[in-house]
Parts: sequence; structure tokens; C-alpha cells
Amino acid sequence: MPGGKSNEVVNCQYCKGKFNIRGIHRHEKSCKTQKEREARDLEYEHAVAAQWAQQDIRRDDAQILPPLIIRGGSSTLHQGEVVVSQSQDVGVEQEDTQIPTPSDPTDTQPTTSTKSNLEEDSIRIDFHPHSGKPTKIMTFEEYSQTFNNDSSPPIPEGNVFRPFCTRGDFEFADLALNASLSNDQIDAFLKLFHDVKSGLCDITFKDHVDLSKTWEHAANLKTHWVKEDIHPEYTDTDIRTYEVWHHPIWDWTLDLLSDPILQSEFVWDAQRLFKYNDNHWTRFYDEPWTGDRWWEMQTTLPPNGKPVCYILYIDKSRLSSFGTAKAYPVIARLANLRIKIRNGRGIGRGQFIGWFPIVSEDANEEGKPHWTNFKRIVWHSSFMVVFQIIAKYSKLGYPWELIQRIISYLFPMILIFSADFEEQCTVALTRGATSNFPCPICLVPAEMLMNLLQDYPIRTALSAEAIIKQARILTQDSAEKLLKSYGLRDIDNGLWALCRSDPHAALSFDRLHAHESGLFADHILKEIKVRLNEIGNREIGRVNEQLRALPRWSGLNHFESALSVSFADGTKWEDISKILLFGCHNIITERTSPEGYLLLKCLRSYLNLTMYLSLKLQTEDTIASGEQELLQYSTLIQLYAADTDTTKNWNFPKNHTHKHAFADIRAKGVTRNYNTKPNEQMHGSLKKSYRLRTNFKDIEKQITQIDHYFLVAATIRQDLELQDSYNDLLRHRKAEDSELTDQFQRIHIGSKEKPITLQGLLESHQNDAAFATFRALLSAFLNDFFMQYDIPLPNGNRIMLKPEQKIVEYHLLKIFYESYEDWHLKCDVLRCSPKFHNEERYDHILVDSAERNFFARLILVFTIKLDNNDYPLALIQPLDRSTGVMRRKDKDLGLYRIGAQPRSKAEIISIHSIIRGAYIVPDFEKDREFLVVDTIDGDMFLRLQDMYYDDSDST
Repeated sequence: MPGGKSNEVVNCQYCKGKFNIRGIHRHEKSCKTQKEREARDLEYEHAVAAQWAQQDIRRDDAQILPPLIIRGGSSTLHQGEVVVSQSQDVGVEQEDTQIPTPSDPTDTQPTTSTKSNLEEDSIRIDFHPHSGKPTKIMTFEEYSQTFNNDSSPPIPEGNVFRPFCTRGDFEFADLALNASLSNDQIDAFLKLFHDVKSGLCDITFKDHVDLSKTWEHAANLKTHWVKEDIHPEYTDTDIRTYEVWHHPIWDWTLDLLSDPILQSEFVWDAQRLFKYNDNHWTRFYDEPWTGDRWWEMQTTLPPNGKPVCYILYIDKSRLSSFGTAKAYPVIARLANLRIKIRNGRGIGRGQFIGWFPIVSEDANEEGKPHWTNFKRIVWHSSFMVVFQIIAKYSKLGYPWELIQRIISYLFPMILIFSADFEEQCTVALTRGATSNFPCPICLVPAEMLMNLLQDYPIRTALSAEAIIKQARILTQDSAEKLLKSYGLRDIDNGLWALCRSDPHAALSFDRLHAHESGLFADHILKEIKVRLNEIGNREIGRVNEQLRALPRWSGLNHFESALSVSFADGTKWEDISKILLFGCHNIITERTSPEGYLLLKCLRSYLNLTMYLSLKLQTEDTIASGEQELLQYSTLIQLYAADTDTTKNWNFPKNHTHKHAFADIRAKGVTRNYNTKPNEQMHGSLKKSYRLRTNFKDIEKQITQIDHYFLVAATIRQDLELQDSYNDLLRHRKAEDSELTDQFQRIHIGSKEKPITLQGLLESHQNDAAFATFRALLSAFLNDFFMQYDIPLPNGNRIMLKPEQKIVEYHLLKIFYESYEDWHLKCDVLRCSPKFHNEERYDHILVDSAERNFFARLILVFTIKLDNNDYPLALIQPLDRSTGVMRRKDKDLGLYRIGAQPRSKAEIISIHSIIRGAYIVPDFEKDREFLVVDTIDGDMFLRLQDMYYDDSDST
């Protein structure tokens, strides 16, 4: 019947399944592709297995794979196909090939240059021997260009918005997707767009059905989600079925490897990085490939093998407000991509690749060991569904053309597991927080969790597997006793099927839950409230008032009532921890509360530990300092627990996990590589999709489909933005840029006011002592400035500014500087305004001085024009007044105290003298005394250690 739907069913010629005739063509096309891939994979596996057999070695321990040779010089080899040469040379080459011994990580002497011709701050890169690359030494400037100047990716050609008919269609579809528009809203918007004939771009959609069809076509640009069932046994007669949804992880991986924009971004070989200072090479760490574990894993591969390293995150999330709807997503990132890509928003970012089933609660079974074990069995069975293809290639490798006509074997492995403590116990199959040995990393006894001074044996997959095998040949009681003595469960770990993916080594320190939301929010902060209440029932309110009075700082949350916050995300807890000490140091003192004062010392050590753990680049020196601070924290917290009658239990697992933090940095790079925060932020999109894009039924299918649309949209958006940026660059090059800019090298100024005369400026500030001699002060500064920098004086005469001389005032500064933390360019956004968001805002700065750098407060930022040249200057109030001998409290609590000069001693500086911004807060005890907040960022933390205080006598 014309226009109707056909009910005719036909068989697929490939899988023999029954499908409606209207959809058979699309299915057969997909089915054929899948069958061909499976056939190639099977052929490849048989070929490699035969070669392993000839070499009479175990696949797991193999070190060399036969080289692949492209016949006849052809470059048309399909990825994943094996072409084995029949030449006898292959066998000879295999026998003679030896794996180079990795260089000793403690060997820090250069191999291609001598110390006599090395520049200070030179960078040395030792590549893994399998890379075939020689050691590279470069100047610091050359090295910094590798991360401060991004290379240009290839520009996509053609209509990259396909299969959408026009770019306008894609822009609308992307908007509708992100805005979670309903079908009625989509129809209304499309009617509006067709009514408004703007002519800027064409929109061809007629209704939401038309849009949905185009999304379905676009979805074929990427591999679809699939559903598989698992059938775990609860009892011999109770076999249950659960659905596991997954986005085939290897297909997703190959999609990224094939992306022309990302291809140059992948890093395959382990590196050891060193910086040359004071006639010595010091090793440093940042990305995962700079850690020891990548090096160790690559050493176990054949010379032509390359590691594909995954960062995984798995955790449950509540989708509905009352927790009745939940999700159990799996997020994957490729550690071979730089952190700005894998934690970014474009292609190469974290991707949902799995959706685990959640075992429904059963009041009759809850708490029983068998029920707890069953939920772990469901988890690991689901894991194997998602990662079974990875398990295969982790043993055999997967041939891939990394460089033109050179085939390497890719070996996938799980390098990092990012998870909170509860999920870590599920991954490692340990018995949790209340067991005799709760740590999933080491065998610390439960009663010793607070003591971070002692080392305990590290768990490994091999030892865990051996213990479980031993338990299974014992009687039930003896087996349970053995397993309890190691805190293990009698379950096969799904990660054991993957080579080089030891779950205990992959599990990583979780700053978010163990540190900010755990140690600080649940323990230190609560104890501080207890001590404040002991001092007086109004002291918490007084601390809130002082914290509210602190100045604002870009990127730092400002709290109206910080100690009244009961629920917050990790960022807010971190921000409260950074300012809390500065709001209560004058209230909790040795006199008012000896226990509370000891707790503040614990807080100060915690803050130091926070800074060391959060550094974006770690050197052997900062790691050593961090480890010393960890011992100091452990000592202080044990003293506090022993000296107080608090009921607070400090013997908890998340406190102990800090023990492994710095070992993780050496093994897998800095902590932001495995911080759970960017992964938890991705849960927000799931909650939004559930609330606005589903009918609350069969949510797994709907949400995974929407996630797939987002992946496709990101791919198209990436190509469009690259085309746009290229076209904008061409237009910019053709245009003659004659507009005056307010950029002065590394400092930009903005929020420009109308020109004002010096007379008018002085009249508007007649009651401010800082402006009393402003015109004379400015004239004197300019004369000295011109002389110092050999600038000719106007008309050859000394500058004597007249009242009618005009200046231009600015209220915004952007200061770009090289960070002490990671040597990257950073930017501080500063305000110098009498009314910013209806409040006075005059930020502080660090000033470069010939004698000694000092802090100051901005009073006025302005430019003055002389001889057609603009000179950017600032009027400042120096904070370099001596505050006397360092007080014992300042030393105990790590307070950097500075004193303000009177306003009448204001100075004028060139804005080029500004090093960076500074967050400076009032002391609350003495007028004109202030405290520098060193914990505002890693640069300030390290910079102040260089600037301030000897261990001098204190009062």
C-alpha cells in the first residue's frame, strides 16, 4: 500500500537473522563489514599463533614479533591484516634480535654532550631503547616551544558537515542536541528559521523526524553501541541475566588512531626527562609516558611493539534526585594523548565506552558474603564483555601502520585505573574498609592505616592469583582464613585476562575523594568546627565573617558562609581548605585551644601536601619534599589523635592511600593524569540526558544513543572549527591591522576609560594621600625611566608634566608569565577598579626589583603618551615594610607576613615590572599587616619558598 510500512521479513545473507525488508540493506552492509573484520582478525590470530609455536615461547612472555613486510612496495595494506614474508631472513633476524637493556633510571649523565658545553636549564630526553631514538638534548627555550606553540593540524577539505545537507542543518542539529529540545520545540524552532529568511545559511530540516533521520545517518560515522547479556550464577539453580552495553573500545581506539588531526599527537615510546641545573641532571615527570611503569611495560614488548595505554574510570552515578535511577558508566581515555587533549572537549577526550548493570538491592540477601561476592562477579563479568577484545590483542598485538609503510604491533594495556576507594576495592577484589587488610595496593594492617611512616608489601596480580588458587584446594574454613589474612575474595579478577594490566599497579591515588572531599572535608574541617565551638559558640560565625571579608581572586570561589557548607563538590572543598587557615589563625591559638592549635599545624601540613600532590610537573626534588611533608603530616596527625580526647577515628583507608601517592607519580606521572574529577564531571551529561532526553524507560538504550550522537557531533564540530580557523587566518593575513592595540608584550590591559587630565585625576582623588604628589612623582619616574633605557627625552629637555597632560586609565590587566610549576605560560587576570560587580577591587601584584622582589597593591593602571609613544604604568602601594623578627606562630603555620607602606609612599612602576598577580589577605590582628596566600597555585607555592624566610629565631 503506497505510503504504508511493509511487514515483509527477509533473512540476512551473512548472519541469517530475520529483519524487516525496509531495514535489511543497512543491516547487511554493517553485518558484512563486521564479518570481514572478524575473518581478518581470525586469520591474523592463527598466523601469529603459528609463529609463536615455531618460536616455542609463551605468548604472554614473548619479546619479539616477526617483522611485517609490505609486498611489492604496495602501500595499500589494510590495518589489521598480516602479510608475513616467506624469506628465510626473517627467522635469522628473529634469532639474532636482542632486546636492549633499559638504561638505569639513576644514570643521569648525558650521552651526547659534555657538561662543559651544556647551558643551564638544558633539557635531556632519554627515549626507550625500543624506540630506536638517540638521547636528545635541547635548550630550555627549544623544549618550551613543544608545549607553548602547538603545531598546525591538517585542514579538513570539502563539506565536513556531511551527512547533514548544509552547515546550517548541522549547526541547528548540534544546538538541538545540546539544548535538549523536545520534539515540539524542534518543530517550533524550524518553523521560525524558515519564516526568517536571513540568507546567512540554509536550513533544510522540515521537522524533528527529518532531523532524527539525519542523526541516524550521521551515527554511521562512528561505531555504534551494542548490547550483550551475561549470565552469572547466584546459586546452582539461580542463573541470572544482566545487560551490558558497550561502545566497542578497540573500534573507538582505531577511530582515534585514524583521525588525521590526532595522528601526530600520539606518543608511543616511554621517555625519561631531565633538566640540567647546578651541574646536575634532575629528572622530572608530567605525562604518563614519563613515568617508570610505561618504560617497564614497553620493555616487555617486542622491539616493534608499541603500548596503547588506557586510563579507565568506572563508578556508579545517581541520575535522578532521589537516587531511584542510577547509571554505572565506564569512561576511557587514551594515555598516549597529551592531557590537554584527553581531558579536553574535542576528539580524543574521555569517552563513555561501557554501561555496567546494577544488581538490584535485596533486603533478604544484603550483607551476606555470598551476595557481596555475587555483585563483584557481575562487575568482573561485565568488565570482560567490554574488554575481551583488548585481552586478545594484549597478548597477540595488533599490526598498525604508525609511520608510512612501517608496521608496528599495538599492545593495549590498562595503565591507570582512576576510581574512589570503594570502587578500587571492587577492581582489586579486596574486602573493603572493614577488612583486616583494607588497602587494595599494599598489605597494611587495618590498625596501622594512620601511620604513614612504615612500608608494607605491595600487592600484585600474580600473588593474588596464587593465593586464590591455594585457597581453592583447602577446606572451606581454611580457605576463608587464608583469604581473610590477605583481605581477598575468592573471585577471578577480570583484569587477569589482560597482559600488563595488573589491577593493583593500575589503581592510582584519588585526590578528589581521598584528599579534598575525604581527608579535609570529612575529617580536618569537622574537627576545626569542634575546636571553634569549644572556644565559644560564636566563633564559627566569626570565622565565617573573616572568610567573607577576604578579597576575591579569579578562579577562587568566594563564600558567604564557608563553615556552614554541608555539601559541595571537590573544587569548593579545595577552595575552602586554601583559605580556612587565614580565617581562623587569630581565633584558634595556643592560648585559646592548644589542641586546636595543633590541629592548625596539621592543616598547614595538609595544605603543603596538597600543593606537592597537585603540581602539574614534578621533579625528583619536589617529590622528595612532598615525601618529607607526608612524614611530617603523619607525625602531626598521630600526635593530634594521641593528645586529644576526640572521638574522630583517623585510622581510615583514605588517609592511608596518601602513602602511595608519590610512588604513583614516579610510576604514572603527575596526579592530574588519574584525578577522578574530570571523569565525575562527565556524569553531568548523563544526568542531563536522563532528565531531558529520555522517557525514563529503557534508559540505557536511549542514553547510549544520545552519547553516540554527541561523539559524532564532536567529530564534525572539530573539522568545522579547523576550517573556520584556517579561513579566519587567511582573512587576517589579508587585512591591514592598523588599529591601536592595548597589548604590551606579555601584559595586556583593558577596560579602558576616557582620557583624563592630570588635573582632573588629582581633583577626583584629592582625599587620597597616594595622589598628593602624583604629577611630580610621575615626572620624576619618567625622567629616570627614559635615562635608564636610553630613550631620548622629548625635545631633549627633562620632562615636566603640565596639569593638562592627559592619561588613559584601565581597570583590567592580564599578566602572562612562565610558571615555576610546569614552565608553561600562565595568565593572571587582575582588577584595578573602584567598582567591579558593585564592589571596590584593587588586586595585588609581585614586582620585579633590582634589590629584592616585593609585593604591592594596585592603585591606578594607566598609559601616558609622549612623542606618539604610549607608556603603560601603574601607581602602587608597596607592601615591603618590615614586620620584625619572624613570629613562632608564623613559622608553625607557614604564614608569609608582609607590611604595607603608608599610602603617602605610593610609587610608580612600569607594568613590565609586574611578575604576576598575588592573592594577599588581611592579618585580622594588626592593621597594615597582611598574609600572602601561597596555596593559591603551584607557582606561588614554589616561588615563595625561594623568596622567603630562613629558619631564623622566632618570637
